[in-house]
Amino acid sequence: MLPLLLAFLLPALSLCRYEPELIVVTVATEDTDGLRRLLKSAEEFNIKVQVLGMGEEWKGGDTRVAQVRAQFNGAL
Repeated sequence: MLPLLLAFLLPALSLCRYEPELIVVTVATEDTDGLRRLLKSAEEFNIKVQVLGMGEEWKGGDTRVAQVRAQFNGAL
């Protein structure tokens, strides 16, 4: 039964070309070599990167969490 289901389901799935947009979120307070490499790699694979906190003062480890929470209104 499963092979028969797959025989009909797989071709139908190929017709559904919905691909959700992937957005990578990162926190960086300054431009670094690592950030530039990330952005370059993402660009090569057509991945959108959203950088939070650029130019802001680094206030410790919770800064990342606070930036992401603020961006997503605490939904995470």
